[in-house]
Amino acid sequence: DFDISVDSGTRTTQQYLATTRMAFGYTPGFEAPELLQTGRSTPASDMFALGKTVEELGDACTEGGSAASAGEVADLVHVLTVDAALRPRADAVAAHAFFKPLLDFRREQTSVCCIGAFCTGLVRHSDGALCAEGHLTCSACLDGHVQSCAGEELRLLREREGRVCCPNSGGGLGCAAAPFSDSELGQTVSAAVFDSYVKGRMRLLESSVREEMEEEAERRIQAELQRLSFDLGTLSPLRLDLGALSGAKTAGRGC
Repeated sequence: DFDISVDSGTRTTQQYLATTRMAFGYTPGFEAPELLQTGRSTPASDMFALGKTVEELGDACTEGGSAASAGEVADLVHVLTVDAALRPRADAVAAHAFFKPLLDFRREQTSVCCIGAFCTGLVRHSDGALCAEGHLTCSACLDGHVQSCAGEELRLLREREGRVCCPNSGGGLGCAAAPFSDSELGQTVSAAVFDSYVKGRMRLLESSVREEMEEEAERRIQAELQRLSFDLGTLSPLRLDLGALSGAKTAGRGC
């Protein structure tokens, strides 16, 4: 729930301070049952917190002509607060009727494409991808941007972990939004371009695996060389002792 359920008064209570000092944090009343049992935060526990947040907002979610109905709110809360194994993923939750007014509003919104190479005028948000800072890239321009990013050398791919960022993130334009998700790209770019994007990430993954294998092989070689060096160091005094003993025997025969 990202602490939105905690007011300034609650933040100073002993109970809240105690929970934030634990190995895992949560807001009392919004924590999933399994979080308390295992101490592990998961996507499912996040979905539970979302459900409890929607439940807490309650009536506010049903106000206004285009708002969700009470039944939709209740259904979403139920879907998100059932057993952890049955809770849906975030992308499936976004398709729930509760969010339809928001998605419809977003589809109707228009902006100017931040690249503008293959488009003119205003572009509907549903015809492109919007970064977290609100920069829109139309599907045609995003095709070219993704294709270009996917073909970059490994050094540049590694800097971005193979992901594709907003076109305004480079060149001093200052966009600090997170990279586009795979689902966002899959819904916006063409199949051929998305295939190139996946191949670029696979190329980076193969390179990383190869480097890890080479590092592991080098580590084992160094360990073996150290072992052999130790064995040779142990044998050297023994050879000297045998040599001395052999010399003593020869001298004894001479007498």
